[in-house]
Amino acid sequence: MDGGQYLRTLARILCTQVSEPANISCCGFAGDKGLTCPELTDSALASLPVQIPATATFGVSNNRSCELGLSKAAGMTYSHIMYLLDQQSDPKPRISATVL
Repeated sequence: MDGGQYLRTLARILCTQVSEPANISCCGFAGDKGLTCPELTDSALASLPVQIPATATFGVSNNRSCELGLSKAAGMTYSHIMYLLDQQSDPKPRISATVL
């Protein structure tokens, strides 16, 4: 409802580097439609892999079905922002994340 501003702000607080791929406004997973029509997600996220910095180790989203599609397309794990918050609440070095 806030256009992702809180997600971006929290990611910037928790990570040393945050990147947001350009021209991707939707993962195309469409609830569970990505399970039966993977070409929707493949098309929507075709430009994602080349936009992820080599230093990124973690992808952040706020929707479980989007996490599935993003993880498959990116070749790295996307998880809910709360997992990142939990991970970073331990005193250890921050990680690099890609936010969508």
